[in-house]
Amino acid sequence: MGGTGGKLGRKIAFSYVIFFTVVLVSADLYISKKLETRGESELRKSLIAFAKTFEQTLTPSLIQSRDLPRIYALTKALGEASGLRITVTDPKGTVLGDSERTFEEVPEMEDHSQRPEIKWALRGEIGSSMRYSTTLRTGMMYLALPLTETGNIVGALRVSLSLQSANDIVYSVRRPIWAALIAGIGCVILLGAILSGSLTKRIRSVTRIALLYSRGNFSERIPLKSNDELNILSKAMNQMASALEKRLSEIEREKAKLSAIVRNMAEGVIAVSRSRKILMLNPSAEKIFGISGQVSVGKLLIEVIRSRKIDETVSLAIEKQSLLSQDLVLATPKEKHLRVNAVGISSSESEICGFLVVYDVTEMRRLEKMRQDFVANVSHELRTPLTSIKGFVETLLSGVFHNPVQSEKFLKIINENTERLHRLIVNLLDLSKIESQKNPLQPEPLNLSAELEKILPMFASPIREKNLSVENRLPAAALPEIRADKDKLHQVFVNLLDNAVKFNKTNGRIVIDARLLEGKIQVSVRDTGIGIPKDAVGRIFERFFTVDKARTREFGGTGLGLSIVKHIVEAHGGSVSCESEPETGTTVAFTLPI
Repeated sequence: MGGTGGKLGRKIAFSYVIFFTVVLVSADLYISKKLETRGESELRKSLIAFAKTFEQTLTPSLIQSRDLPRIYALTKALGEASGLRITVTDPKGTVLGDSERTFEEVPEMEDHSQRPEIKWALRGEIGSSMRYSTTLRTGMMYLALPLTETGNIVGALRVSLSLQSANDIVYSVRRPIWAALIAGIGCVILLGAILSGSLTKRIRSVTRIALLYSRGNFSERIPLKSNDELNILSKAMNQMASALEKRLSEIEREKAKLSAIVRNMAEGVIAVSRSRKILMLNPSAEKIFGISGQVSVGKLLIEVIRSRKIDETVSLAIEKQSLLSQDLVLATPKEKHLRVNAVGISSSESEICGFLVVYDVTEMRRLEKMRQDFVANVSHELRTPLTSIKGFVETLLSGVFHNPVQSEKFLKIINENTERLHRLIVNLLDLSKIESQKNPLQPEPLNLSAELEKILPMFASPIREKNLSVENRLPAAALPEIRADKDKLHQVFVNLLDNAVKFNKTNGRIVIDARLLEGKIQVSVRDTGIGIPKDAVGRIFERFFTVDKARTREFGGTGLGLSIVKHIVEAHGGSVSCESEPETGTTVAFTLPI
């Protein structure tokens, strides 16, 4: 950048020098030419005046007499007096006298009839010429007058003067011009250096900041100095930088907003090129397809997702520049239901050509199935006792009512089904309240062992009927207090003990144990009952799920007890689990934070 500024300064200074030199040389040539022309004109006039004066002395009669000694003497005297060279010839051009030659040399002089000025004079006109004199070895101006006698030309009188004096005058004028030229060039170089140094310094400053602008750094501004064209350019660049900085800032903000939106979208978003190479994807897409963004970017969509349907959908959307939607099931380690929207936005290979927006509707489908199962289960569970009640009521109304024994039997059955309906409705309401959190928990300090001691007497009668042994190990565990909703905790113990009693074998055993586990208390209820098949263990906490529906109804179950337990425990920040072996027994455990 500094070299560029130096070169520009040298160019500017050199341009000034050339301009100044051309102007002064042109002026010198013009003035010299004018002086030469004027000098020659004045010199010619002077020579004419001298010649006419000499003509009065060198009379035509003298020339006709051809008195050579006298002619020589006069030319010599006149030449010495005037400082001019005087030459006299006869009509044929023969030299009769010359002030610059000796008397003896005159006869030896060459014929002058072909000299331009002599030729004009012998024709009766004033002739003049300038040329180099080989005799005197200098530039001379010659002027010749015709000498006439009664109209006849009897000879020619020529006067000449060296041009050295005229040249000296021209040179005397030229010397100050050339001195001015040299001084001017020096001044121009100096001023040019100063001016170009200042100018190039400003240009370097503008160039440096312009380079910053080209790299995207708009923080600096060009200083404004004099009110010239460079200042106008600097002001325009500053305004441009401010506008670009503001615009880029707005673009960056919008880009950040868009990036944040895409990054935090629940839907998976994948941007692809025309050849369906992945250019960008958000975390949701990585999670849905189980892929890594760093590894996937730059690869073909089919290589990463390995779904021909998705690849074909995106390809068709880009080709048609339209929106296409499709529902499909992705065969991953865990089956996923996806809603895929593909849109084509461009056909250029060098930019994003299509977007893939993927909705993971697996949970929605699962909830939909749960809803359908729930409606079906509730309808079934309600219809069974209602059908029984309706049948026995109709039987009673048909006349059996008058038979006391049969009436009492039927009324007991109706009462049992009514109680079952009541339990079902109560359990449904409890579950609904827990899930909707309409009745928030009311935690208070509780001792698990003391709370369990209050609940066990409720099962004394069914325990005696099956001759079950109950081992409560909670008092020996010396457990710390917990904060929990007392009523909800009672409901958990009641449901777990109810199952442990109902599905246990006669002469069986129930063990209630607890232990500290990573800042939580884990409580387990183990029985020696009929157990649960392995394929059903994972579903026992689902609503209305029962391993043996007939046996569950036999014991008055609704299929909601363990689901209620799960929701209560999770509402307290804990978790539930189950282990079971058919015909061996079942262990249901739950954890609560301390």
